[in-house]
Amino acid sequence: MPSLLATVLTIVGTIIVGGLGTIGVIYAARASSRAQKRTADVASRQVDVTEWQALLTQFKEQVALLTTRVEKLEKAVEQKDARHWSLIGYTRILLEWIHQNVQHKTPPLPPTEFVDELTYITER
Repeated sequence: MPSLLATVLTIVGTIIVGGLGTIGVIYAARASSRAQKRTADVASRQVDVTEWQALLTQFKEQVALLTTRVEKLEKAVEQKDARHWSLIGYTRILLEWIHQNVQHKTPPLPPTEFVDELTYITER
C-alpha cells in the first residue's frame, strides 16, 4: 500500500507542479505582453507630446503676431477717431460762426455722412 500511496502522491504532485508551472508561464507571458504594451503606449504618448508641443509653439507664435497686429490696428483706429472728432468739432464751430456772422448767405450742406452729427447746429 505504501508504494501505491507514494505513486498516487507522486502523480498528483506532478499534476499540481505541472499545472502551477503552466499557470506561471501563462502569467509571465501576459505580464510581458502588458509591459510591452505599456512601453509602446509611453512611446506613442511621447510622440503625441512632441507633436502637441510643436503645435503649441506655432499657436503661440501666431497669437503673438495677431496680438501685435491688433495693437497696431487699435492705435490706427484711435488716431482716425481722434481726427474724425476733431474735424467734426471744427465743422461745428465753423457752421456756428457762419450762422452768426454771415446773415444773407447759406453755407453749403455738409456731406451726408456728417449730417446726423451736425444736425443740432443747423436746427437752431
